[in-house]
Amino acid sequence: MKRSPFAKPNYSRGGLSLLEVLISLAIFLAALAAISQIATQGMRVASEVQWESGAVLRAEGQMNSVISGVLPMQAATGKFTDDAKWEWTLAVTSDGLHPDLLRLDVQVNHLDSGGKPNYTFTLARYVRNPDVFLSTSSESESGASSLLQGIAK
Repeated sequence: MKRSPFAKPNYSRGGLSLLEVLISLAIFLAALAAISQIATQGMRVASEVQWESGAVLRAEGQMNSVISGVLPMQAATGKFTDDAKWEWTLAVTSDGLHPDLLRLDVQVNHLDSGGKPNYTFTLARYVRNPDVFLSTSSESESGASSLLQGIAK
């Protein structure tokens, strides 16, 4: 049997409609946008964590230098020699209620390309006032030596 040239062809294979393709494309683009946002936020958090860990290490190093006597226990500021994008400030305060205690505040800043701080970390610690401690120990030593001289006589 011969088919007529005007007869409608009978296709038995199925395919996707235009609507199905557009819906799947919209779902794909929404998922791609969500993944892009997550990746961007992850990179931002990673850089902040890197700044924070660097700031903590630098602040602890400066604080240890002051406590150990490498740096004087007085207000100062400076830049780190290994990276000029980091600067530090030391503030020494006394509350007046406890003259034998000093509060040391080491503030570390990471500077952006314009020289403005884009991350700041402050480390505070209370230490004994070395001036009060040294004057007390020298008075007790002189008192002990005069007592020993009095006994020797």
